[in-house]
Amino acid sequence: MKRFLVLLVALGILVAADPARLLSQDEKKDKEEKKDKDDKKDKDKDEKKDKDKDEKKDKDKDEKKDKDKDEKKDKKDKDKEKPADKPLTEEQKKELEKLSGTFKVTKFVHNGEEKKDDELKKMKVIQKGGEYTFHSGDEATSGKDTPYPGKDPKEIDSIYLDGPSRDKVVKGIYKIDGDKITYCWADEGKARPKDFASKADSGLTLMVLERVKGDESKKDKDKDEKKDKDKDEKKDKDKDEKKDKDKKDKEDKKDKEGKKDK
Repeated sequence: MKRFLVLLVALGILVAADPARLLSQDEKKDKEEKKDKDDKKDKDKDEKKDKDKDEKKDKDKDEKKDKDKDEKKDKKDKDKEKPADKPLTEEQKKELEKLSGTFKVTKFVHNGEEKKDDELKKMKVIQKGGEYTFHSGDEATSGKDTPYPGKDPKEIDSIYLDGPSRDKVVKGIYKIDGDKITYCWADEGKARPKDFASKADSGLTLMVLERVKGDESKKDKDKDEKKDKDKDEKKDKDKDEKKDKDKKDKEDKKDKEGKKDK
């Protein structure tokens, strides 16, 4: 009987102990699940962070690529706007000589608005070959011209070398009448004008220049060129005359020798 009682008591202790053991196992399981959950959360967080980092990197790369592409396009467009840097023909060089000198501005009309005499007196143009400087009071703008005298009317492209419009190209037409030169320019980005006029909102500038009387440089140059030309022609003439004389002397000598032999 005692044994039975002892056995019952032992079983009671075991039964009382099992719930605690089961509870401990559940807590351990919950703890492990929470740890796994936290680890997964941290992993997802790290993966998202890496993903965001990669996306930002790709985005920055794409933006840089687009920026480089745009800069390249802008450079290409700008280069396209510039007149082709080709060697000038002899005709163009001679035309630039005609356009060279110091000029006063006798007429200046932009979008149909004509400058008054007191404003015109402050303006002048100094041109040496292709390069020019336009003066208006204390301000000065420099540029470089490329003429196309074979066109009708004669065409000219000008690129600004300084100022806010630097590297911009404007297209125009011109005509030379003795010491007077008439230009008609289109504003930046506009088509070349077809005639010598500037109306309201046309985006055109009509400018008439007159060579300053004290500017004898071109006249002296023309005079020297004529002198050199006459000199060359005389030289060629003398050369031809000498050649004819030598030929005649040779023929006379041959005739004399023939008569002597007879």
